Amino acid sequence: MIIRLDQCYKINFKTTDDGAGANFSLLDGFYEVVRSYGWNELNGAKIDLQANLLAHTGITDGTALTTLQQNWTNDIFYYCIGMDQDRQIWVPESIIKGYPDPRIASYKKLGLVVDLGLFADKDDFSTLSTELLNYLKSNYGIDDADASVTVYGNEWKTIAEFNETNIKRKSLQGLVFTTQHNAISPSSSLTDQKIVFEQPVVLSKKNENIIPGAISDSIGITYGLELTKLPHGTIDSETQCWYYKEEDILPNNTELEQLLNINFNAVILSAIYIKTKFARPSYAWTSASLNTIYTTTRDPMVDSIVYADKTTVNERGIVTSVESDTLVVDGISYEFNVPANAIMLDITYRCRNTKVKYDSPYSAAIRYAYENINLRQRIAALEEIIENQVSE
Repeated sequence: MIIRLDQCYKINFKTTDDGAGANFSLLDGFYEVVRSYGWNELNGAKIDLQANLLAHTGITDGTALTTLQQNWTNDIFYYCIGMDQDRQIWVPESIIKGYPDPRIASYKKLGLVVDLGLFADKDDFSTLSTELLNYLKSNYGIDDADASVTVYGNEWKTIAEFNETNIKRKSLQGLVFTTQHNAISPSSSLTDQKIVFEQPVVLSKKNENIIPGAISDSIGITYGLELTKLPHGTIDSETQCWYYKEEDILPNNTELEQLLNINFNAVILSAIYIKTKFARPSYAWTSASLNTIYTTTRDPMVDSIVYADKTTVNERGIVTSVESDTLVVDGISYEFNVPANAIMLDITYRCRNTKVKYDSPYSAAIRYAYENINLRQRIAALEEIIENQVSE
């Protein structure tokens, strides 16, 4: 057995059944081995094995030491400092089981702390811990977490102030965040591309659908490894931005959200426009036989150099002809590879989920209102026809 000093090990110890004379498995753990003595050095240093070994296993019978140490006179003793427990012990080599494992490392124990704010009673969140643990288990594989709702303080409010808080919370119930990924083609000038908000899915027991339509003040757009943000702008902006037009607003959805929340100052959008001018270090062009060449510009011209790889180091040839997104090199036509050259945008936004997990009269009313938007439009159109007939 080879144990090196100033190294860390996971050490398992023998039991009575292993012939150790006592159950030393209670000492199993992680240790740093900092010193070694022979039997004579140990005794010369007047090290008390009763206090520095047996006491940690619960052995208090003083006669046990006399019996055990008869087998330790030819041992090497290791001074071990517990890494996972606060103990320091002298260990005879003969009670170590197998070969200690030096392949250990320190891992962080994490806890999630969320300030839930003010509530009249912590029982309002009696089901939260169960929901949270189920989410962690299904999405992150965490099956040994613990969660509880704990009161950590108190704040005085008038009943009216507290009711105002509750009203605001109810208006936000059923709003969820989602992320949409879109590929944007690079260009040498500012170009506009319309992004239609998809109908995403909430991953719950029933895979509930969300009503399409993004809340305008919740939209966030990032791209690149540094997660650069694309700002909100207008159609006339001369820099990269996102914007929306009047026809992109869903008026009925917006009206419903304004009725639900008097502080709602945004609009519900069916789509937005992305104004971008993205450049890449190199651009891929692919032939019918799936051979790929690369250029350093998005719009190469005749006599431009093409390269064999994206590092643009190995020259492949010269462009002899260019037409739209097709170029010719050595008599072979290459098409601009749209998927390979695309820039990915992450678009996050908040939208209304009308099928909340726990039904209530409030959520049922919201769902009914959204499900009958088309009916309201038809009624309004019919009312307009009747009014026109009466006026005539």
